[in-house]
Amino acid sequence: MESIKQILEEWAIDREKVLIDNYHKKGLKASGNFERTLHHTTTENELNIIGQLYTGALVLGRKQNTKQDTESLRKWVGWAGSTFLKDWVQDKGLSLNSYAVAWSIARKGIKVPNQHNDGRLLLDTFTKESVATLMGQISKNYITTIKSDIQESWLK
Repeated sequence: MESIKQILEEWAIDREKVLIDNYHKKGLKASGNFERTLHHTTTENELNIIGQLYTGALVLGRKQNTKQDTESLRKWVGWAGSTFLKDWVQDKGLSLNSYAVAWSIARKGIKVPNQHNDGRLLLDTFTKESVATLMGQISKNYITTIKSDIQESWLK
């Protein structure tokens, strides 16, 4: 009989594969950092799937910068345009100015869903059906364990 940890481990591996497949199907891949750094941890009764902080922006979008004064925007745009947005534009093969992208994000934010991102990366991965399957496997394990425990106590 599988342990709960083994059940969680197998489910996590399956969900990670589905998540990465969805990430590709939805055209969200840029550098590949998302899939390279995705990992999970399991204990006997806990599962954590850990991804990049920007997963929230992929799913929920991003608010505009709180500080909209010229100096604050200029600092953020300079940093973002020369770092991760520069890499993102290059990785996506876009002919955009990364500073212009940064300026737009700082002023307007990113609305999700949008024409490029339906915002369902996690919802299409962690479905009611997949969670129900996990719960069914765990329930079956507990029932089997309880039956076994009862039979052992009767035989004593």
